[in-house]
Amino acid sequence: MTQSAPTVVRRVAARLALALSALCALLPASAEAAAGLGGSRASMVRQHDAAIAHDFAFASTAEQVRRLADSGEVVRLTDTEELALVGVSYPYALPVVRALLARLAEDYREAIGSRLVVTSLVRPTSLQPANASALSVHPAGMAIDFRVPTKASARRWLEGTLLSLEREGVLDVTRERRPPHFHVAVFPDAARVYLARRDSADAAAVLVALSEMVTPAPTVQRAPATEDDRGSAAALLAFGGVLAVGGVGAGLARRRSISA
Repeated sequence: MTQSAPTVVRRVAARLALALSALCALLPASAEAAAGLGGSRASMVRQHDAAIAHDFAFASTAEQVRRLADSGEVVRLTDTEELALVGVSYPYALPVVRALLARLAEDYREAIGSRLVVTSLVRPTSLQPANASALSVHPAGMAIDFRVPTKASARRWLEGTLLSLEREGVLDVTRERRPPHFHVAVFPDAARVYLARRDSADAAAVLVALSEMVTPAPTVQRAPATEDDRGSAAALLAFGGVLAVGGVGAGLARRRSISA
């Protein structure tokens, strides 16, 4: 059957798009970063639409920021061993944004050995800079501005991590030039899924470590265990596992939290 010209064009365009996607996957990280960090109006619209869909309030004044904090809609962040707030006038963000930032800061400290620097969080519409977009989600507590690291390896790590999370739909990232920073808008639902997956992976790693700790050495010869012996050992192992998992989980929670 003869295909119409528009149909052929659409199919060719679709194949070209697939080929381009495959080619982009083979490009060096620096070229991919340059393409993915440019930002667009479409991404700003997507961020703003997400804030509207979640019915987030957009603070227009400092007083409204305080009201959002009092109601718990946004939560306070402070400096930690992994995170530094520099020049942040309103150190508040949505709870899920704070949780994601804590995880990012922990990963950054582990990979780079220094603190992740944040320069802006909630920003009332009345105090937005002159070049800010009318669609900005800073007033809603969805956005984070990161300082661009001066160290090349740290910059590559942060760019690569943010772009990876953007591909997963967890956030949108744009590298701004005036002033230089990474602008990040967090999508709450996808961020919660990502954090839950990371927590599950942590729990699985703990269980593997526990199983390795309690594996008996094969060279020791022992008399056959009785039913009472096996029951006591199983109970002791289960009790120890509960204590260990609880202790490790509490430790992870303490490290990731950014206390008020």
